[in-house]
This record gives sequence, C-alpha cells and structure tokens, in this order.
Amino acid sequence: MKNSLFDWDNANTYHIAERDVTPTEAEEAILADPLDAGIYSDSAAGERWVFLGQTNIGRVLLVVSTLLGKKIRVVAAFEPPKQDKLLYLESQAGQS
Repeated sequence: MKNSLFDWDNANTYHIAERDVTPTEAEEAILADPLDAGIYSDSAAGERWVFLGQTNIGRVLLVVSTLLGKKIRVVAAFEPPKQDKLLYLESQAGQS
C-alpha cells in the first residue's frame, strides 16, 4: 500500500528493508498520530523529521523523513531503542 503522499524508490525501500521495515509500516507509523521526536538539519542532507509511531499491528518504529517536492521521503525506519519505545507508549497512554 504505497500511499501517494510518499516518495518511494528502490534506494529507500531497500534501506528500510535492511532493518526489516516495509514501506507500508513506515507510512502507517507516520500517519497514525506519531510523536514528533524532533527536526535536525545538516548542510548536505537538509532537514530531517524524526517521528515515533505505531503500525496498524502495534509495532513501534522510529521513522526519519524529509520532503522531496511535496512528498514525504522516508530515509530511515527501524525499531527504536527501548527507552524511546517506552516514551512513545507512555505518550499514547496519556491520550486515552
């Protein structure tokens, strides 16, 4: 289910697959009320947005993205360290 809001090609699909993440999971984590974990910028890569989010089956992921034109380009996605996962889960429990 590659959403038209996202920019996917072989490079970023392969990169996240190395961490056992699918494009669908990365999209779900971003679209399902993620915790904004920050923005960082460097002169070579531009701005990167970091989100902690949950897939439809409950997997918590840390997703790093950028904008490419009007589309979201996922540049990395992986399971976060335990403390970040707990931070995300606690933030979601506080919203209930």
